[in-house]
Amino acid sequence: MSHRTAHYMTSYLIILLVGLSSLAVAQKTYLKFQGRDREFIVHVPKSYNKKSDNPIPLVICLHNNNSNDERIAYYSNLDVTANANNFFVVYPKSLESVWPNNDELKIQSEVNYLLTVIQQVRAKYHIDSTHIYCVGYEGGGCFSYLFSSLCPNKIAGLSVIDARMDENTYFRLLKVKERIPPLIAFLGTKDPFLNAVANNYVSANDGFKLWTLKMGGDTLNPTSEEVPLSGKEPCTVQKIEFTNTAHKIQTVLYQIEGGGRAWPGAKLDIDFLNSLHHGAFGYFCKSLNANQLIWDFFSSKNPSLSE
Repeated sequence: MSHRTAHYMTSYLIILLVGLSSLAVAQKTYLKFQGRDREFIVHVPKSYNKKSDNPIPLVICLHNNNSNDERIAYYSNLDVTANANNFFVVYPKSLESVWPNNDELKIQSEVNYLLTVIQQVRAKYHIDSTHIYCVGYEGGGCFSYLFSSLCPNKIAGLSVIDARMDENTYFRLLKVKERIPPLIAFLGTKDPFLNAVANNYVSANDGFKLWTLKMGGDTLNPTSEEVPLSGKEPCTVQKIEFTNTAHKIQTVLYQIEGGGRAWPGAKLDIDFLNSLHHGAFGYFCKSLNANQLIWDFFSSKNPSLSE
């Protein structure tokens, strides 16, 4: 076993053990879909009032490959942000623990599963259908690109964390003529997988740039600034914004210099994980609150949410 493989296996094992022992209280929902038993988790924000006439936004969070709904619900800590900002979170679970990217039948099946999940949640809760967003981590981010490009009229904003784009999505996106949602991404520069062009994937940066171009963004003249971090961090963060011809920000990239594969600000013992490999595969950035940055980006694209 290579040191790289051992590192990521260790990281995922820690996420699994910690997550399963400390899962937040959430509503597990089961459904029959295409003859199979499927499930997902719904987090209802604490301030939700079912008697209110005000519809509430919804964020769909797709787990990384070889993971599930329960682990990403714990690891991402997105429920806390949802409670603070009054939005729902749904954590779907892929059929085979891995989101598909090159099997057309499986892709369409999982797309329809996500649409069914959205439909069921909307049927039970007062969801604002114009404020539905998608967030994906690693393999879930890859599928978030695909889902959002196939159903652009369903998704108002997209976020991917340490995710490449597969070639299938890349070439689909080249042909897309409809509006695609604004994008905020988080990429670690020392993740050895992100910028490798292999196994039917394009690099993370190439995928991000194509999305920016399809939104009418200027990839040649972005604005960049260093993000101040609290406490001592083994990495630095650059915020890179891409605007369109109307000078409206369409895509934002948080580039974590020296960062590895991790959800910034995730609920883990970051110091312990960083000590395992001494930065050989990149560090975890604990003081960058990706969740709040994602929500601030989503709400900034919808003035009614920012008021």
